[in-house]
Amino acid sequence: MFMSTVEPLYMEHWLRILEQKFQLLNVTDEQKVRFATQQLLGSTSAWWDTFNVMQPVDHHVTWKLSEFLKLKQGNMTMMEYVNKFNHLAQYVGTHVDTDEKKMECFNHGLCCILQEKLHIGGYRTFGTLMNAAIAMEGVQRDSPLLWRYFSMTLRLSGSARG
Repeated sequence: MFMSTVEPLYMEHWLRILEQKFQLLNVTDEQKVRFATQQLLGSTSAWWDTFNVMQPVDHHVTWKLSEFLKLKQGNMTMMEYVNKFNHLAQYVGTHVDTDEKKMECFNHGLCCILQEKLHIGGYRTFGTLMNAAIAMEGVQRDSPLLWRYFSMTLRLSGSARG
């Protein structure tokens, strides 16, 4: 069973256990989604129900789509997150068929601080957003003082536009 958690390792552990069961039982991708969603509890189950109601009648969620929609950066480096995001994005069709949708999904999985800083930047393409996220992580890691300056510059430029 799975309940909502902020701990990414718990979710990864739960997914690993499910994958082991799927492999043992030779479960198809469509069956994986049905099996996994029966394991959801609390707000996670409510989220899934809401998500399903909003889908077109003939829409079928695949296991990769479910994994993509739950993707969070968590403890991953930005490059690890970018690689995982891009890998899963190739399986989710209309969820990322425009730069705007791709940017929204990418941003959704980032930590709140990066979401705010990237939103202020006003990036217009997924490529520029992704490159900015990678650069910001590098600046934050390599030079905390420069990171503070960079953050202030973004805030000032964001307020000047608004």
